[in-house]
Amino acid sequence: MTTLTIDELLAEIQAAYKGDEGLTGPEWAEKMGVTDLTARKRIKILLRAGRMAPGEGLRTSEMDGKTRRVPVYRIV
Repeated sequence: MTTLTIDELLAEIQAAYKGDEGLTGPEWAEKMGVTDLTARKRIKILLRAGRMAPGEGLRTSEMDGKTRRVPVYRIV
């Protein structure tokens, strides 16, 4: 993986998506076109830099059809 600055990483994420509620880790991975592990690392960097905020969102499980609160992350 190429080392990105926080500003480059934020620009890449903003280009991918900026949502109101936020996206889950796997949703960010899909938007950024990277693996879940890489997305988690990037999210962690942005959280520490104060450029992303954690929250909760509602998602419906494909397994049982129930809607649950899940951790989401959004750009601040």
